[in-house]
Formats: sequence, structure tokens, C-alpha cells
Amino acid sequence: MIPLWKSFGFAVALVVAHGCFGERIAGNSSETENTATARLVFVDSLLRDWNRLEHSPTVATLRLDSSHFDFSTLDSSGEQLSIERPDGSSMPFEQLYWDRTAKQARLRVRIDPALQKPGGWFRLRWGPGLEGLHDPIAVWDSIPAAKRVYLTSIVVDDFESGNGVSLLPELSGWYSGASDSATVSKPQFSAASHGRSGLAAGITYSANRNAGRYSLIGLKLGTKARNLRSLDSVVAWVRGSGSLAVALERPDSLKGTKAWAKFTLDTAWKRIRIRPTDFDPPDGIGGNIGWIKIRDSITRISFIVSGGSELWVDDLRLHGVDPDDFR
Repeated sequence: MIPLWKSFGFAVALVVAHGCFGERIAGNSSETENTATARLVFVDSLLRDWNRLEHSPTVATLRLDSSHFDFSTLDSSGEQLSIERPDGSSMPFEQLYWDRTAKQARLRVRIDPALQKPGGWFRLRWGPGLEGLHDPIAVWDSIPAAKRVYLTSIVVDDFESGNGVSLLPELSGWYSGASDSATVSKPQFSAASHGRSGLAAGITYSANRNAGRYSLIGLKLGTKARNLRSLDSVVAWVRGSGSLAVALERPDSLKGTKAWAKFTLDTAWKRIRIRPTDFDPPDGIGGNIGWIKIRDSITRISFIVSGGSELWVDDLRLHGVDPDDFR
């Protein structure tokens, strides 16, 4: 039987605690010591994939929202917060973002091997006068680069299966589409060629750019909208002809649907990297409302082309997100 606290997922794991000091507030894990408040966080509620551990330091993502954390108790910076081991010593953490208005925050916490066991826990404390070990360098100290990539990115697709289904935990198939008076083939999954090994995804198309026509290849990121506020970058390899806009989109039911960044395609493979600051400013054209408006509710990614005849995409990865964001 799955323990009740674990069945609620990552965030709600914060509401379970043992008494440790001060005055416990009945019914939850909040405790006070003078003006500070504390909660215990169980490590195995944050690390679903125990294969990550390997008896070496690892990093876990801690998500905070209004269902279990009172953002009104801290200022807008979120700096009056400390994360501590059971012996009271400070644990290094990295603040990815802290949004008091939206009542959500995300931290990365270094987890030593001693805490990587069922029942292992650490303490989250916050309140006036507290100053934690906010040190991104210490968080990742001695952790190999390959492991860091594993913990902070997800491969959307490398197309090596050739079946048109993404590598995301929620399986989804690539599709193509076109506006009126434009044409597009079904997605193809074949040899990347042009100096690149393996398979890639491609479409052939016809879309008059001057008339505002377009074609696309796209993918749903799952059955629900994803919070990608911590995104560092979208990375992919592309080649083809014409103009390309890479778009992240939110549900169609909402007014304004996307943020995009534009490129000119070349017949040679080119690696593109899109950071949140690289998306076009909101202008309403094509539904573009900018990154800030869509970052908390993203449902799909699209590669939109016009003014050429083909597009190929390979090795699509999202950096800066926890793979568990897609489970």
C-alpha cells in the first residue's frame, strides 16, 4: 500500500512532518520558533526515480504553491528562507524563481547520500531574520555534467524509433498542418543525411510567406498544460528552406495562444537554442502574446514554416526543466 503522504505527489509532501521544535500547529507540519516557521520535507517524496541516487549527491526539485505554503509570510525575494539537515546544518539550494504574487516558487536542493533513504527528511524554515545557503555552485559541486543534464532537462524526441511517437512520459505523436492555400506532407521519419547520422523528422510543404500562409509540424506535450517557468532553453537541430518560427503554445481556449522565436533555415543542419528572452515581444501577430503570458500553461510545441519547400528537425530537448514536470 502506498503511504498516504506519497500518494499526493511532490508538493503536498510538505504537509507531513514529525515534531522537532517549538509549537506545532495542529493538523499540519507548521511549527514556530519565535517568528520562524518550519515544515519537514521527506526526500523520497521528491525523488520518484531512485535510480538517480547511486550513493552520491543528487539534486531534487522543491515546488511551493499556495496549497501548502503561505507566501504572505515572506517578502517578494523569498530570501528569508533556510533549508536544513536533521542536525540543523544548512543545505545548499538554488532558487529558480520566487513569485509572491502568483504564489508559486521552485527551488533545487542538494541531497547528500545520508538523506537518500526511505524516511529521510530535511527541514524548510522561513521567517524574518533567516538567511539560508543560497548557493547554486555548491548545489552542483562534484556532480558530473552528464548527471546534471539528466536531472535538469528532458529529451522530447530524438526520432530514432522512427515511429513518430515522442519520448515524453505521456506518449504523443507528431502531426502536420497547414493554413488555407498552403500544403504539407505527413511527417516523415527517415535518415537525417546532410552530414548528420540517425533519423530525423521532416515535412515537405508549400506556403506563400507574402500571403501569410504557413505549414507546420507539431507535438502535444501531454494531456494537460505544463508549467515551464523554469525553462532555460529549447534546443534542436533544424535544416530546410524558408522561414521558421518555433512556438510554444497554451490551450486554444485561451485568448492568444503562443510565444515564438524566428529563424531563417539553411540546407545545412543548424543547432538552434531558444532562451525565454529570445521569444518575440508580444505583438498579437499570429496569436503571439509573449513568454510571460504562456509560461505557466504550455500544451504543445510547433515548428512553423513558410516561403520554402522542406523542414527537418532532430534532437529536440528542453533544458532547465525537471523530467518529473512531464509525469
